[in-house]
Amino acid sequence: MALQNKKLVYDLLFRTSAETLLEVARDPQHLGAEIGFFSVLHTWSQKLELHPHVHCVVPAGGLSADRTRWVKSRDDFFLPVKVLSRVFRGKFHEALKRAFENGQLNFHGDLKLLSQPKIFAAWLRPLFRKDWVVYAKRPFGGPEYVLRYLGRYTHRVAISNHRLVSFADQKVTFCWRDSAHNNEQRLMTLSLDEFLRRFLLHLLPDSFVRIRNFGFLANRRRATFLPLCFLLLGSTPQIGKTPQAPRTPLIFGSAPSVLDRWWSSKGSRLPKYNFVLHRWSPLPHETTCSINKILRASPRSVVVRLIAEQICSSGFLGASLRDIFSQKPRSRRAE
Repeated sequence: MALQNKKLVYDLLFRTSAETLLEVARDPQHLGAEIGFFSVLHTWSQKLELHPHVHCVVPAGGLSADRTRWVKSRDDFFLPVKVLSRVFRGKFHEALKRAFENGQLNFHGDLKLLSQPKIFAAWLRPLFRKDWVVYAKRPFGGPEYVLRYLGRYTHRVAISNHRLVSFADQKVTFCWRDSAHNNEQRLMTLSLDEFLRRFLLHLLPDSFVRIRNFGFLANRRRATFLPLCFLLLGSTPQIGKTPQAPRTPLIFGSAPSVLDRWWSSKGSRLPKYNFVLHRWSPLPHETTCSINKILRASPRSVVVRLIAEQICSSGFLGASLRDIFSQKPRSRRAE
């Protein structure tokens, strides 16, 4: 259902998770504060299978209702995950039901039967009876580590080139992290068609924003509330100061798009630290990757080259598009 209704379902995932965090945090029984956070949509697992989920990075506290003090959470606790799970389940369930009633959901192929109200209601009912999972934990190594970790792959799609091990006999081998067995590094080999199928599952609708800000970090509010947060915390924001090293992300900002990162001016693979979030970048902090952009991209990306070779070999493309793939990558300055 998510694949047939990507924009709607992923929008609901953003909206209901954000509403859950804001609502529970405002409750005086829990934190009693107005929080701010940014959310990043991921749709893939380590094996490139479909696994839609949202990462939310939240400061451990928020503004009081009267905006006169900073409310700090306990060091070992933020918000109760069981409460978050039940509120999130209720909001997503109700939003999905309302979207169906408004005729916003599309069903094709094997899912066509779900377009009937009784069958959809019967399918939706068991989902509300299940225990939904919201996972929350303290960041390992502090907040800078989390921002650096997220910044390395928020603008990538599904897999990065350094995980690709080999391509031989029309099979692709890549490494993946087995979280069920102490995060051991394992190898997986897939046929070329299956590898490309899994990769293309994660292309988002055109212009879909996959990094969003909420609460006091929302685009329309942060200019007012961020200075107030710094004031109440007794610190001064370092605005307008050029970062000393690109390895250290400072505050939620922007990074070059995934297509820009597939080549550098020297024609070599970019180092990992080029993937952090930079406060000073003039580019918008949201990015998307559509199939049209992939077809115009440089073939330096191994995945893009595989897609290009597979489509070209089928004879589906005209000569003009073949010429695009045969071009040498241009420098970013020329681009």
